[in-house]
Amino acid sequence: MRKAVLLALFVTLLAWRPLCAQSPKLIQFSLEDGLPSTEVYDLLEDHQGYLWIATDHGLCRYDGYTFRIFTTEDGLTDNTVFDLLEDEAGRIWTTTYAGGISYCVNERCYPHPSNAKIIELLGTNYPDGISFLSDGTMRLTSSLSRVLEPRVIEVDTKGNVRLVQNCLRLEKQPGFGPNREHAIATIDSIKSGILQPEYQRNYIRVGPNEHLLTSYRSVIRWSEESQIFDRADLDHQILSFYQDREENVWVGHLVGKGISFLPKGRLSEASTESFLKGRTIADIHQDREGNLWFCTLEDGLYMMPSLVFKTYGKEDGVADPKITSLGKNLDNRVYCSSYGGQYFFVDADQPLELIGKPRTNVPAYDAVTHPDGTLFFTSGNIFENGTLRRLGPRERASNSKSVLCLRNGDILFGRPLGISIFRNKIYQSMLPIPRDLFKYITALHEEPDGSIWMGTLSGTFVYQKDTLIDMATFDERYRIRASDFVRHPEGHLFIATKGLGLLIRKGEELHQLTVEDGLNGNMLRTVFLENDSTLWLGSNLGLNRVIFSTDSLFHPLRIEGYRTSDGLPSDEINHVLKANNLIWLATSKGLTYFDPQDLKPYAIPPRVHITQAFIKGEVWDTTSTRQLNYDQNDLSFQFLGISVRDADRNRYRYRLQGYDDQWIETSTREANFTNLPSGDYTFAVTACNNKGYWQPVHQTLQFSIAAHFTDLWWFRLGVSLLVAFCIYLLIRALLARQRTRETLDRRIIESEQKALRAQINPHFIFNAMNSIQYFISGNDKKRASIYLSRFSMLMRKILEDSRKNLIALEEELDNLRHYLQLEHLRFPDKFTYQIKVDPELDPFEVELPPMIIQPFLENAIWHGLMPKTEPGQLWLIFRKTDTGMCCEVIDNGIGRVASQQSKKDKRHRSTGIQNTQERIQVINSMFKSHMTLEIDDPTDANGNSLGTRIKIDIPRFR
Repeated sequence: MRKAVLLALFVTLLAWRPLCAQSPKLIQFSLEDGLPSTEVYDLLEDHQGYLWIATDHGLCRYDGYTFRIFTTEDGLTDNTVFDLLEDEAGRIWTTTYAGGISYCVNERCYPHPSNAKIIELLGTNYPDGISFLSDGTMRLTSSLSRVLEPRVIEVDTKGNVRLVQNCLRLEKQPGFGPNREHAIATIDSIKSGILQPEYQRNYIRVGPNEHLLTSYRSVIRWSEESQIFDRADLDHQILSFYQDREENVWVGHLVGKGISFLPKGRLSEASTESFLKGRTIADIHQDREGNLWFCTLEDGLYMMPSLVFKTYGKEDGVADPKITSLGKNLDNRVYCSSYGGQYFFVDADQPLELIGKPRTNVPAYDAVTHPDGTLFFTSGNIFENGTLRRLGPRERASNSKSVLCLRNGDILFGRPLGISIFRNKIYQSMLPIPRDLFKYITALHEEPDGSIWMGTLSGTFVYQKDTLIDMATFDERYRIRASDFVRHPEGHLFIATKGLGLLIRKGEELHQLTVEDGLNGNMLRTVFLENDSTLWLGSNLGLNRVIFSTDSLFHPLRIEGYRTSDGLPSDEINHVLKANNLIWLATSKGLTYFDPQDLKPYAIPPRVHITQAFIKGEVWDTTSTRQLNYDQNDLSFQFLGISVRDADRNRYRYRLQGYDDQWIETSTREANFTNLPSGDYTFAVTACNNKGYWQPVHQTLQFSIAAHFTDLWWFRLGVSLLVAFCIYLLIRALLARQRTRETLDRRIIESEQKALRAQINPHFIFNAMNSIQYFISGNDKKRASIYLSRFSMLMRKILEDSRKNLIALEEELDNLRHYLQLEHLRFPDKFTYQIKVDPELDPFEVELPPMIIQPFLENAIWHGLMPKTEPGQLWLIFRKTDTGMCCEVIDNGIGRVASQQSKKDKRHRSTGIQNTQERIQVINSMFKSHMTLEIDDPTDANGNSLGTRIKIDIPRFR
């Protein structure tokens, strides 16, 4: 009958009117959010947590993210859906305007097989209510259900359809069984005389022996046990009603009269509040999370997350609802100012009282009460003796961001470039603060020792005994902007910052609370200490309540977060204040207040579901098969945590047991696995809400991937035996071939090394012969004889070492000394040399390849030192290293650049170093070693060459 009244009166609906004053936050869902129609008739939450919505243009299912719409194309009997109910099997039943009924299951809708008979009995009417008895019998109320002319259709489980008499309409109640059957009461079971034969009756069973009934404009509570009737008479005709978990009664009215709210207690004594005026309320429902839902015929759905928060906004006379400051006067009355420059007094549940009209619309970002009762605003306005006026001179007080009343009664205004001092409302002076140290002062605080703490755009400063202290010199965290201060009685200083969360200072200790600890955000705007253990923080991302233990104020017991999804009008909290046992919030969308004792953390975790699974991108019907082939091993899973409160901030954990037992946490709703091996698997997923409460029950999906025949034991055994035999034959052949190759490779390497040595020796001999020829041509027979004697000794030594791959360092040093003596004998005035050996090196134990260093000495003498006009210096140094030893050949000659130019001019081509580099490569290949060569050309500050430095790292060869 309810829906008939709706359709008949919908054309006479009143025009839309604003929400009532101090109303809780209502979140609207309309066409823009995915609803197919703004005419919503009914709402149901099923056992899985989905919300089902009956509209004029189809049936909707809402999961907190999107609306899934079902129409006649999906099996509905008609697109105008009126009533919803879930049966024990989880099927969602619907009644429609066309008269038929249908049920939805597994993404499809199916008409009832007895629809033809039902429509015949209804005639021109339609069913507008549906219920089930404990034996599965269905009862339908129709558009002609009246007390004196009831029209209820009953359909049993065999499909038999009949009319029944004397039944009240039943509002939806979960569950089945005797209590359910008893809830469908007959008129004779209600005490005579209480219900008059009136139009439109509804019934709810709210306890074992307690009932709620409505009759036209009355709500009646009846106790069978005490036979007590409690009645509330309202001003408007009742269309829907509901009792929430707190035993508050919500009544929806016809023709745009909105909702009446009857708080818990006796109905006859309840103080009625009204919401959603201008709307027709077709249905009311409270979901498992505690959100209240209101179905309207004009504006779609409304959700009320909480009754705790109440807000003054534009509809209450605030031209600009952005509230920028809060305070309380000596009478404990709350005052506030808006960004538009309005100033108000306010008491809970009372209209705002405009303080006065300011001369300018400059916003007040802070306010303070003087001990004499005068209110000072940072805009330069003061409220004194009932009058709002300017504090002059104007340029000394306006443009302030903060204001502070000192214990001596002086008023400080924090201005762009300093602090103005007012005494007896007259400007006195500016604090002597260097203007170039910081910009705007945004927060002020006085400590018991008289020091003034200042939050500025340049960080936190302290003014103490005429000295300005930059706190960032003690800790870099003070360099971030401080937006507010508050002191705990135990001496802790709480500092709200714009970027680092909350800083807690005690003596020299400084602790920090951030989003990692549970804060909504690190950009804090205000901090307020309610009592010794409770701190309130306002940020750009909501409100936090921090609860401390008595043992430590550095480590909170818990941190609670509240946002618009919890009922706040805005996430921007500019100020927090407590007055008359209420917490007041200055938000960017109104002035909000609440009783902190009513504030409860939202602890209901989402119900999580695995919504779909895919095999290589194709939909996998998990209900038909869980045994997969070996090549069906690229899988993905989509899952969903149903929560209508800030669902986008849900988080998930999933794992695939049998593959990896570690939980993976994510904010996405999909998991992918590729190239899974054969085996048994269990995919598990859970979810948590935006408060961090995890669903303890995991949704799981078990499946198996079959092994390929090549993975079966008999196949593997046969292949293993065959492979083992082949490997045996192959290894024998490889070993024989390897021995032959190793012998050949060693001979080749030894031949290459001998060839390189053969190239080096002629090169040295050629240079030595030139030297002897030089002495003979100069008729210096004595030096030629000495040179020839030493040369023969060196050649004999070189010939002996040429048969060896490695010689002792002592032998190599002996060869090098002979060589240097020969060169120095010829050019005694051109260079001097030094040989240094690390004492930690044992020259008889350390080995190295022969003739590996001599070419670099030769190159240093002939190409580095000889072209110099003045005598040069040559150093040969041996040092011990962790891997062996290091040899350095250093000269202060003309450098490689000048030497290369000289060679280019003379068309000379030196091959000694190139041969040695190639020899090093052969040695490394032969000994599997890592001998390296580095050549460096140091220069002075002007870029002039200081000579050449050659470094050879020689590893241990044995």
